[in-house]
Amino acid sequence: MRPVSGARSSDETPLDLPNAPSYAGLTPDTVLDALDSVGLRGDGRLLALNSYENRVYQASIEELSPVVAKFYRPARWSAAAILEDPRTLEWLGCFLGRIHAVGVLRPYRDRPTVDLASFGEEPRDFLLSHGFLP
Repeated sequence: MRPVSGARSSDETPLDLPNAPSYAGLTPDTVLDALDSVGLRGDGRLLALNSYENRVYQASIEELSPVVAKFYRPARWSAAAILEDPRTLEWLGCFLGRIHAVGVLRPYRDRPTVDLASFGEEPRDFLLSHGFLP
């Protein structure tokens, strides 16, 4: 899905200028309108997802699987930069898919289990018992 908030026709112009709407104007209706502008009819269910700089939503789409809509921080990217991302993201997605496909071929024997005890409690206890933290 391509971000559409504040987009302009020129590939050289930043997406958001001083007069363009800020995140304060990114209401649920605005998100649904943005989806509709690229041919995706949202059914009204939106879930805000974690993001450091941008606004990201999982949106349920009528008769389709949910999609993720990403709205970039004002003046962050030009339209040209955003439009070249899908090719890169598709390549990265395929690469990650191959990694996962290899990973499920057989169970790991020697890798540590990621759990609360070994990756939370034990490191915390080590830091506290060796004077790293007051």
